[in-house]
Amino acid sequence: MIEEREIMTRLVRAVPAYGPLLDRYLQEQAQEGRTERLIYLETGDFARWLVGTVGRGEHTWVHPFADALEDLLVNGDDETRRIAVIGLIEDIQDACVETNVDPDLFMNSLGMASRAKWFETIHWRFRGNFERWRGSIKPPPASSDQ
Repeated sequence: MIEEREIMTRLVRAVPAYGPLLDRYLQEQAQEGRTERLIYLETGDFARWLVGTVGRGEHTWVHPFADALEDLLVNGDDETRRIAVIGLIEDIQDACVETNVDPDLFMNSLGMASRAKWFETIHWRFRGNFERWRGSIKPPPASSDQ
């Protein structure tokens, strides 16, 4: 099982270009006397950075990220899976909406578990307001048992 403490290591292994940014952030935190890792802030920053990178036309890291995300969802413990959805999928979707980056650039690379969570999140986050969702690939209708 992948544990919470392994998430950022796995993301940086998949997307090494983010490593120096994480290192700098952790150094700043240490200089300010903070020793506790704030995983939701770290994954949120990673998600926004990745969307910004894609928005500038650099798609190199989308597939490796998607593979790492799938691994977190399939092999992670409960908290790891929760962080993968809240700290990565939700933040990527929100950043795409806020910056007009095509979310399909991410969705098209997702594995089965990630894709299911991707659409589940769209239904939850954008219900009653689907016009905000910029993806050309619309989610399937929500099932009545959700």
